[in-house]
Amino acid sequence: MKQLISSIFLLVSLFSCQNQTDNSINKEVVNSIQKEEVEETDFDKFFKKYHSDSVFQVNHTQFPLKCVHIELEEITTTFIQKNDWKFNNFEDNKTSEHDHYEYIKEIGNDNLVLYEMRGIDNGILVIYKFTFNNQKWMLEEIEDASN
Repeated sequence: MKQLISSIFLLVSLFSCQNQTDNSINKEVVNSIQKEEVEETDFDKFFKKYHSDSVFQVNHTQFPLKCVHIELEEITTTFIQKNDWKFNNFEDNKTSEHDHYEYIKEIGNDNLVLYEMRGIDNGILVIYKFTFNNQKWMLEEIEDASN
């Protein structure tokens, strides 16, 4: 009889420990999701992750991505498909001799940020249009007016 009571007590203890573990894991997941959502509403925190995490970048780029190319008086529009996207860390060639450029962030309103890549003495001008919809920032369009 003592053995039966001991066995029941052991089983109850194991199940209660498992339940506490499951609850703590669930709380960690919820906290992680909430933290990510908060960080995504702040553009600077979002952009830091956007230019350093390739998976995050793909998930926060609207595909097909509209690309407008402006050359003299000719405007052409192309679209980049998800499988053709190449990761952009926004730092490559930033200080190279031929492709030297700087970034300028212009805030249109709470839901629009234009992130400009302006070349220094080289004719580079690329504007990345980010919009905030459905509680997350997305790259919506690229405009290339480089000459």
